[in-house]
Amino acid sequence: MKLNVSWQLGKLARMRRLVVYVPHWQTSSLTVDVPVGIPAALITQGRVKAVNYPASKYGIEVGLNWRYAKQLCPELIPLEPDPARSARAFSTLVEVVSELMPQVETIRPGMLWAPASAPAKWIGGEEDLRRTLIENLAEATGISAQIGICDGPLGAPWAAREERIVATQKVSAYLAEKPLKPLLKHAGFYTRQTEGLLSEWEDLGLIKCLDLQSLPVETLYNRYGPEGKKLWLLAKGMEIPNRLPKTKQTKIVEELSFETPVNNLETLLFATRPLAERFEKRNHHYGYLLERLKIIAVTPSGSQHEAYWSLYGPADTKAIIQRLRWQLEAWLQGQKILDFREGISTLILENPETDRGKENPPTLWGKDSNQDRQTAQAIRKTAELIGPERILKPKYVGGYDPRQAVLLEPMIARGTALQTGPGKTAFEIKTQKDRAKTMSEKPIFPKWPGSLKEIDGTWPALVYEPPIPVGIYSETETAVSINALGEFSQTPVKLKILPGEQALLGKEILGRSTLILPTELTPWLIWGQWWNPENNLYGPRAYLKIPRENQSDILLCYRKGKWTLEATYEN
Repeated sequence: MKLNVSWQLGKLARMRRLVVYVPHWQTSSLTVDVPVGIPAALITQGRVKAVNYPASKYGIEVGLNWRYAKQLCPELIPLEPDPARSARAFSTLVEVVSELMPQVETIRPGMLWAPASAPAKWIGGEEDLRRTLIENLAEATGISAQIGICDGPLGAPWAAREERIVATQKVSAYLAEKPLKPLLKHAGFYTRQTEGLLSEWEDLGLIKCLDLQSLPVETLYNRYGPEGKKLWLLAKGMEIPNRLPKTKQTKIVEELSFETPVNNLETLLFATRPLAERFEKRNHHYGYLLERLKIIAVTPSGSQHEAYWSLYGPADTKAIIQRLRWQLEAWLQGQKILDFREGISTLILENPETDRGKENPPTLWGKDSNQDRQTAQAIRKTAELIGPERILKPKYVGGYDPRQAVLLEPMIARGTALQTGPGKTAFEIKTQKDRAKTMSEKPIFPKWPGSLKEIDGTWPALVYEPPIPVGIYSETETAVSINALGEFSQTPVKLKILPGEQALLGKEILGRSTLILPTELTPWLIWGQWWNPENNLYGPRAYLKIPRENQSDILLCYRKGKWTLEATYEN
């Protein structure tokens, strides 16, 4: 079945983005407290952790013993890790860029972006804009930043890394021969979901951007859903997501006021955790895509300071608090430290783009469900008591039928360790092989090339085991079957619950023993393992989704000449 996704794509938009990139942010921040041209190094536990450019000329490298580094350069200035120093460098960088560029957003400390078209026209061209920014940053901070201009959130960060300006008509060709994985990591799009998808694509030979560009987006959307469409847009140099037309929506704003103004960073972060949790839950409740975060701080004197952050990865509470920490460090310890000498009286979080996203609805299960989000902390604490391997959660992984589309896996995320004491790790899953070993008592089902979710973009909410026998009949009460071409033998008119042990359950689900079927039903044909017809589960079959007005839709399956009621959907 080919799904028409033209409404999903909308207008394919492009945007000229200017990205400012500082390759070694911690190293570059050393220049804040060290005069230009003086060698300096960051020292932790007797070893060099970062060096500035003058120190590197003496052969001093990361990992070198401090005493040996001092012998190489007697004038070397040792510095200890200092969050305040990094915050001052970061805030100065943002301020310098904001003087020339409107709508500056921070991806992470050391990487910023802003729309480039309007400032470039005003200053005389993109090359002049790039050169001016480089000079201003070097003069104000001593930091040698890399700046690039390109279309799209994937190409622009890489263009900054290569210090290039890529013309709009050459963006696709510029990205074509580049591997997708390093581009996604560099731009901040690499998530756990993306990691699994790229692993599967590598097996299929989809490694470079060109491999995605040459595929129809409908194919990727039908097979991999919104994530496949998003990566296709990125590989083409497009903007994501393509939003629906704006309508009047609920404004998502969460506010926290302090009776006594606070200027201590750790106190602020402790107090703002509930604020971040409420903000994240509210966005999720309304189905909003949180891709930009606006942070507003109000001082006792009434002055208001704003900052914007990009949230390309999972926009969960942890990601929000991380951006809060970075921004509060920049405000309280950075260039504007005098503005906050009285502290912060009010802190506000806002979603500046509350466009309703159809790709982010509340889900039944998985990492985006309300239930999982509300109970994650409780489950982690319980895991410390009874063992994480005994706490499982359902995860959609594909499969040959609705029963095998969900894999039970440990609730604790892969790569997360639960500390039971100093230096002791209770549980850690490092590789797919380790996970299979941990879950050896449960079968791990193979992935299915195709998904029932493709029928209309949803997945059944309740699956029956065993399935409930039913019959499909024509107007003349003749049993309806499906041939090898996926066609009905006769026009289906009614569905009947067949007599048996599960007849009572079937009548309860339908509310009656006979259901009149709507017209223009289309079966979903799956050949499966046609070479193994004796295997009823993996063999040829067909699915039929039946919509019901003001009631839950139902899913039927046709196998070996028999119909069964497989599952129901949410209303």
